[in-house]
Amino acid sequence: MSQGDPLTFRKSLDEICRVPDKIISVYSLEKHVWAAGDAHETRAARRPERQTVEEFQIQPVRSFLNDVLRGMAAPYRPDQRDDPIGQGYWIQAEFGSGKSHLLCALSALALGDTDVWNMVRDKERQANRGRRESLYHFWEEGLQAKSSAPSKGIFVIVKTLVGTGGGAVGVATRGRRLVDYILEAASDQIKLEIGRDLSIYPADLLADRFLAQDRDRFGRDLRKFLKDPTYFPQDEIDRHDFNEFVLQMQNSSSPEHKRSLGNKLWRFYTEYLHVQPQIPAETEDILKNLVETIMAEGYSGVLLVLDEVSLFMKDREEDQRVDDEKTLVVLSNRLAKVHNLPIWTVCAAQQTIEGAMGVKNIIADDRLKLVELLREDTDYYNLVLARVRNITDPGAVGAYFLAYKRGFTWPDAVGEGEFRRFFPFHKPALEVLRAITYELTTTRSAIHFMHQALRQQVAAKGHTIIRLCDLFDETARDEEGPGGAHAGIAALKARCESDHRAYEVGRRQIDGMTRGMLKVYHDRAIKILQTLFLYHVARIRQQGLSPEEIANAVLIPRDSESPPDENIQHYETIAEALRKELRQIRQASDDDRQPRYMFDPVFTGVDPRDEFRRARAEAEADEQARQAAWAALLALDEWPVRTRQLTIDLASGSHSLFCDIAPRNEQPLLVIWSGRQIEGVMSMRDLNRLDADGGQLPSINTEQDHDFAVIVATRPVSPEIAGRLLRQRNDPRILVWTPDDLTTKEHGRLLDFTAYRKLITAWEGKDTEDALAVISWVANTLQAEIGSIVRIIDSSYGRGQIDALNQARLDFHMAGELPAVLTPLIDRVLSDVYESRVITFDPPFVFRNEAAVKVINGIVKTGYIPRGAKPNHSISAAQNFGFGLNIIKRGAGGAERRLDVSDNPFVRDIWQFIDSRLPDDRQRMCAETIYKNFMGLGGPDGKSYGLTRRIIQLYLICLVRQGRLRLSVGPRSGLSMSTIDYSNLAEIDFSARILGTLTEIQKVAQPERWEVETPDASAPA
Repeated sequence: MSQGDPLTFRKSLDEICRVPDKIISVYSLEKHVWAAGDAHETRAARRPERQTVEEFQIQPVRSFLNDVLRGMAAPYRPDQRDDPIGQGYWIQAEFGSGKSHLLCALSALALGDTDVWNMVRDKERQANRGRRESLYHFWEEGLQAKSSAPSKGIFVIVKTLVGTGGGAVGVATRGRRLVDYILEAASDQIKLEIGRDLSIYPADLLADRFLAQDRDRFGRDLRKFLKDPTYFPQDEIDRHDFNEFVLQMQNSSSPEHKRSLGNKLWRFYTEYLHVQPQIPAETEDILKNLVETIMAEGYSGVLLVLDEVSLFMKDREEDQRVDDEKTLVVLSNRLAKVHNLPIWTVCAAQQTIEGAMGVKNIIADDRLKLVELLREDTDYYNLVLARVRNITDPGAVGAYFLAYKRGFTWPDAVGEGEFRRFFPFHKPALEVLRAITYELTTTRSAIHFMHQALRQQVAAKGHTIIRLCDLFDETARDEEGPGGAHAGIAALKARCESDHRAYEVGRRQIDGMTRGMLKVYHDRAIKILQTLFLYHVARIRQQGLSPEEIANAVLIPRDSESPPDENIQHYETIAEALRKELRQIRQASDDDRQPRYMFDPVFTGVDPRDEFRRARAEAEADEQARQAAWAALLALDEWPVRTRQLTIDLASGSHSLFCDIAPRNEQPLLVIWSGRQIEGVMSMRDLNRLDADGGQLPSINTEQDHDFAVIVATRPVSPEIAGRLLRQRNDPRILVWTPDDLTTKEHGRLLDFTAYRKLITAWEGKDTEDALAVISWVANTLQAEIGSIVRIIDSSYGRGQIDALNQARLDFHMAGELPAVLTPLIDRVLSDVYESRVITFDPPFVFRNEAAVKVINGIVKTGYIPRGAKPNHSISAAQNFGFGLNIIKRGAGGAERRLDVSDNPFVRDIWQFIDSRLPDDRQRMCAETIYKNFMGLGGPDGKSYGLTRRIIQLYLICLVRQGRLRLSVGPRSGLSMSTIDYSNLAEIDFSARILGTLTEIQKVAQPERWEVETPDASAPA
């Protein structure tokens, strides 16, 4: 090659292109508006994500940005209704057009950060934009002032209405309106920026109104309403207390709880008083109040950004769609144009609205202006090319054009201008890549492939343009997150599993060639196979590629001096060799009888379906294999199978109801009984074998605070065996759950599962194409079938029976997870056995062990709650649980704030037990003695109290408060004293550790006139 040959003097790509280290291939409003991926700190501080603006290409959307930023920068004059500055926009474009990136960048700019706007200034200067043409002048002439004190700037609300899986937000709650999602997003951002909740929901406003204006006027009526059975069920009436209702409205830390109270107020006004409160309740009033409330906090306007609007509205009911469309009209027309509020609503969608109101009623200049992005292919390619590279030396591109023009026809066909525009990418390769990624995920993934392939070429100081085979290598091995190409390659292998397997077989066949054309030109043969495979997957040129098109795709000359004709012939020869050697390459002829080559997947090796039929026939005659499959199905949680490429979970997220306890594991089970959390155990046993071996059911360990046990049989058991085992153990708190025999259909599914297990056992670990084919087939088939297979467990156990010692064939409802199924049954057996069933707590409060400590600190240790005491966790716990524990009496005035156990039968019985066994104050009793007699079964006088350890400790502290007992604590309590009595009780900040170290109990001799001197310590009756 001569010194003047352009090939000799081509600069490497790293000398011509600058490539960003990282790019964001898929933008999300919630992740890429604020810095640090939506961290609460950055949202509260209004710090935008710099990379979003760094990667943003202004020119393709300049017209839209000029329009919206002009309004945002303009001065707001509330009195000039004839010249409003607010506006709505409907941004419409296909996937991958940069809609979400545009929304993120606009939102980041609206946050008013000086550094981000300086980035815009620098971008515009590099593009040689004059001052009046630059977007930066909107910052200088309006937005900067609006973003500076005393103004807080533009308040930004963003919401993506469709998740990554393509399902609309709120599918499970289809009744929610678009305005609800807007208020939810606004409420979240308000809490972060302002640090408190604002009243933006109608229920919030009604609660505020009642407290401020109507409490004295309607207070008496509200008391009657809360106790009226016409409006509430009896159990809810029992929980209603007017003072507590008002206090919760005033002090509720949860906006949802305050809202629920406001909803009850709404019924009070409209249904009880038959009046309509004058508060914002309609969509227009609600949204108008939202904007005005935000502006009252010092903001200069509101930017509301909604992504994926059309997909959100696509599957909505007709009445919901109509309401959603009205909401958009309110935002863009009523608020912005009629009420002259500074609100800018930007909606992004793939298609136009097709609702009842029609496009014309929503898309209009005085409503939602239509903004169509990237309508032409040239717009798309300009965007993606600008994102992945910057040509720093345009003069060096010409050498590449001359070099490729020497050996191939493609450069002359497109011209030097088109060559330079796409450099260093091969335009046909980008067309194929765009088609593949659009079909599988979105064209946004194509940006990631282009970026990664170019980075590798630049790092290697390459001297070739990036062809389809280069992008294919990147596609085949990329495993980045869902925002990159991992979702695309996963979808490619899933959708084209047989095609990809055929490609791999063909590639290995080429690798195994020992002679001939495919051996000599191995790499070019592989690249032709790759090219034809990707055109097949992309569904482009389905009539096949000509030898000239193949040559123009691979772009490797036969030798440095070969002209185009020689190179075309060279590639035709290799393609013909591929056709002869590989069944996957097929040749057809066009109208001019010229050859065209295409990829045609061919199934080779074993047929997985035949293998399955054989394995299922074997399973029908193999009882041992069926039993092993049933045991594996009971324990199914994950089913990982390793191939030479990856590990597949054949369970696909399905799991057995009993996966935590099969085959013989014992797991704790927490349930709510009478409003308090109790603990038991659950295990699985082969009860037929247990009975045959003369064994017994496991006992309940009261020392571990267990109150029940559930034993699940691994296979059907006769009622006689189940009853015999229950009688032998003689504990009414044990439940035995036995399944029913499988139906014919269920038995068939178990046979299927057995056959799948046989196939995996036979083929897993083998590094062959047949093994990969069988395992892939099983994996794909089980994706659709594993759910119905696992459901035979629910069906057989749902038809089975649950028995206890004193209650046979308990009725149960097979729905939800195990606690939901078992809680009603545990409630029945324990309520039949335990004296403590009278200790109940009303929803929504649940008494857990930690609540006992709070109640002790809240009232027991002092004997009362001081008037005017500021509510805290301990005081709230005492008020919530004191009545249920029967340590506070309901009464008028302040009676409820004093400790009173005079009517508490458990405190009385504990005291009588201690008093009868300790003749004087010198004797001591172990705390464990009290626990053993008052927990579980078999207490004093034949009673089964069933108290928890924490409740017993609480009642003991009540007796200390009365001055009747002294409690000894161990050295690990952390206290400076070794005993707890009336004199030091109030000084102690009780904790679970202190209660856990109680060791001994001692009576205390009471001085004369004790009850007169300590009126807060009423003795038990």
